[in-house]
Amino acid sequence: SFETPKIPLKLEQQLRRRAVAPSPRKRRVTLQELIEQLQLIKSTIEDRKVRPRTRKTSSKAREQAARAIAELAHQENLVDTASDLEKFLLERSPQSSEGCFEFDRLLELWSSVLQSKAENESNNVQVNSDRVGVFWALLLLSAQSKVELSQEEFYQEIKIRTISSTSERRSVLEKNI
Repeated sequence: SFETPKIPLKLEQQLRRRAVAPSPRKRRVTLQELIEQLQLIKSTIEDRKVRPRTRKTSSKAREQAARAIAELAHQENLVDTASDLEKFLLERSPQSSEGCFEFDRLLELWSSVLQSKAENESNNVQVNSDRVGVFWALLLLSAQSKVELSQEEFYQEIKIRTISSTSERRSVLEKNI
C-alpha cells in the first residue's frame, strides 16, 4: 500500500518566489586578509604589464610566406628530383671517401651539375638547387631505403650514404658511357 502525499490546495499561493538568487553565506574577513588579497591582485596586474605584447604578423610577412609556399608547391616534381639525385649519388659515390657525402658538399656538387645541364641544353631553365627541395628528395630516397641519412648530434652536419647494390651502380655507369 503506497500513499502519495497530499498536495495542498491553492499551491500557487503556498509557494514563495524570490526576485534574485539567495546570497551566499558571508564570513567575516580580517583586515590582514583583505590587504594580502589586494597585494596579490596588484602583483598579478603588474606582471601582465611587464610581459611584452605579442606582435601580429604584418601583411608583408604574410605575403612573403604565401609566396614562399607557392614557390615550393610549384617546384618540379619531387619524384623526378629524387630519381635524378639518386642517379647522381650512384655515379659519384665511388669517388667520395667511404661513399659518404656531407649535405653542404652534396648541394655544391648538385648545383654545379644542374648548371652544366642548363648550359648544355641551352635553355633558360632556372637552376633550382635549393636546400629544401634536395632535402625532401633525400627523405624520399631514405624512405625507399636507397640512401642512409645520419647525424652525430642534432643541428649538426647531415651525412648521406648510398645503399644500393653493385648491379645498380654498374647499370647507371653503363648508361652514362
